[in-house]
Amino acid sequence: MSLVLRDVLFEKGTAELAQEQTYAYIDKLVVFMQENPLVKIRLEGHTDNVGNAALNKQLSMNRAKAIRDYMVDSGVAFERMMIRGNGGADPVADNDTEVGREQNRRVEMVIIN
Repeated sequence: MSLVLRDVLFEKGTAELAQEQTYAYIDKLVVFMQENPLVKIRLEGHTDNVGNAALNKQLSMNRAKAIRDYMVDSGVAFERMMIRGNGGADPVADNDTEVGREQNRRVEMVIIN
């Protein structure tokens, strides 16, 4: 099962979490993890295809890591969360439009156990 974390926002071009709604949304994920202590997840970062592919891959990894770090600081065990940075390798929309690129810039949570 995969869930796009639509309400998790970052400062443009960075892995810095942005806006209060982002923290409120991640707090809900923390509660989910606390209520389901056997669940393990993978956080997968994605970008659009604009710019340097290697930098995009690193940015996507850093964004997944930022979410994991926040969740660890909130009490979720580090060992229950894997991260992956996919860069622009797995688009869900057309990168030729701004709307499509925006949809491709995302983090997904995948339940792995």
